Amino acid sequence: MHYYRKHHQQQKIGVCSQQVWPEISCKIKTVNIFSPRTYEHHIGQQAFIIKCFNYWIEELKSRKKNRLQGYDYSQNGSYFITICTKDRVNLFGNVVVGADSISARMELNHAGRMIEDIYLKTINTYNTVNSDIFVIMPNHFHCILSITRADIESAPTIADIIQSFKRNTTIKYINGVKADIYAPFSGKIWQRSFHDHIIRDEAEYKKIWQYIDENPARWPEDKYYVQQVLSK
Repeated sequence: MHYYRKHHQQQKIGVCSQQVWPEISCKIKTVNIFSPRTYEHHIGQQAFIIKCFNYWIEELKSRKKNRLQGYDYSQNGSYFITICTKDRVNLFGNVVVGADSISARMELNHAGRMIEDIYLKTINTYNTVNSDIFVIMPNHFHCILSITRADIESAPTIADIIQSFKRNTTIKYINGVKADIYAPFSGKIWQRSFHDHIIRDEAEYKKIWQYIDENPARWPEDKYYVQQVLSK
């Protein structure tokens, strides 16, 4: 025999959504446990909720962890950062090949110049942060961020810097779309999170610096390459 306490007459059971669990869709349900439904039906509902929860746990485990757990991202060091647009849609301009068919440069559109302006303003916000090189590509952004903490307790983390950058560029981009200045987008400007790599030594720093510098010339071979020409 199973008993339920009366003041728990209604309890919320759930929750999962189609966005988080595409293979299991259920909504929050308010279940009256004193309803005429059978006890077996309630047990079935609980089993279904447990299945949702377990699916959610496995989904979180499978997601790539971009941050190195336990690492202090506000300490002195240099970091290679990559941020992509959502679905890798080209939003920031086009790569223009030179007359020699070898050299290439990134030709920023209005949105790309806005991204550049906000990035520089973001870096200048923090006295402990420098960026020796960055490149804005049609659908992604590379940079090297260097933090020189010097005993400042409130030094920003890499996540603080990138979140500020993404937030401000998103607000500006939305306003630009409304004013018919920037190309429209679907849902979000940027992908969720970002990729970072801790630069270990000077040799690696120089290698990454060169990679960023040559990124426009290597655009057709880039893993983020999408053949799309922007008019705005």
